[in-house]
Amino acid sequence: MPDDDTVVPGSDQAGQLARASVALHGIVYSRGVAGRKKAAWNAGSVRQLRRHMQLTQEQLAEALGVRQQTVSEWETGMYTPRGASDRLLTIIADDAGYTYGVTPKEEAP
Repeated sequence: MPDDDTVVPGSDQAGQLARASVALHGIVYSRGVAGRKKAAWNAGSVRQLRRHMQLTQEQLAEALGVRQQTVSEWETGMYTPRGASDRLLTIIADDAGYTYGVTPKEEAP
């Protein structure tokens, strides 16, 4: 039985995720991360970003080109994002209007 985080193929959310994924890969190569504030990605900040974007672990993993298990390991603190994953998270966080260090309850509506 699907949970509340299920994205229905053909829905607005599925289209938005697909467009974001395609755009994300283009942004990394065309814009890079020059001049951006270096984010310190830890378990809490990865989880907060994912929730801010209203994505499941699987959806975020798909957008980043990693496995769902990798996102889960980041969110539990087993590993931290590094290299390209670190840069991609920073880019999508900036593009999504994510405010570093602000918990979801503190975000403006």
